[in-house]
Formats: sequence, structure tokens, C-alpha cells
Amino acid sequence: MLNKKLLLILFLPLLHFIACSSSIEQTRDEETTDDKGVYIFDQVPEDTSTITPKENYNNLQKYYLVQIGAFTTKDRAENFAEESRNALAKEIQVTYNIDVNLFVVQLKDNFKTKDEAEQVRNGIWSNDKYKDAWIVTVTK
Repeated sequence: MLNKKLLLILFLPLLHFIACSSSIEQTRDEETTDDKGVYIFDQVPEDTSTITPKENYNNLQKYYLVQIGAFTTKDRAENFAEESRNALAKEIQVTYNIDVNLFVVQLKDNFKTKDEAEQVRNGIWSNDKYKDAWIVTVTK
């Protein structure tokens, strides 16, 4: 009698394990294969991005901007730009830069060389309020 109980105790968990593992495998197989037995990956949307051909990289132009501020709100950027127009007597632009998620305040002039931009920036540094002005390189 003891042997029968011992066999039953050992056999039931083994039977349960075998029954459960086969149903899990069957469910997994149904979810991941099609009728041909091929693994099905998640649906990937069609790539709609455009890649610039290598020869177009040579047509890109580089220029430099002097940036005098960056703000989280458009109102603060516009207020700073207006103060800067008066203080610096220069044309100022406010744009939203998606790369940094900030409204940037820059001189409107585009400079062809970094030296030109540095000369203007260094002149702006004479005003303590603009000691943080820096050069931004743009390639388009």
C-alpha cells in the first residue's frame, strides 16, 4: 500500500508537468507560426524615411549662428529677444529647436565662417548680460 501511495505521489506531479508543458508549447506555436510553420514577427510599418544619397552630402552647406539664449517658454524667449534687440541694436530671431526642446534666441545673421561668428560673439561678450553667448553650427 505504501508503494502505491509513493508511486501515485511521484506520478501525479510528473503527469501534471507533462500535460501543462505541452499545452504551453501548443499555445506558443499557435501564436508565433503561420500555417506554413514560419515564425511571425510583429508587424513592422513600412519605412517612409528618406535617406539622403551620398552625393547630396557634398551639397550641404555649413553656416554659423550666434545664440544668446534658450528658454522653455516662447513668452520668456520673446521678452529676452526684445530686450536684446534694444541692448545690442541687432536683428534677433526666436525659433523652436526640436533637438533640445527649447525656444532659442539667436542673432539673425548667418556667418559663413566660424571666425566671423566668433568676432561678433566676442563683441557681444562686452555686455555682461550676454557672457553666455555661444556659436551654433548649422548644416543644411
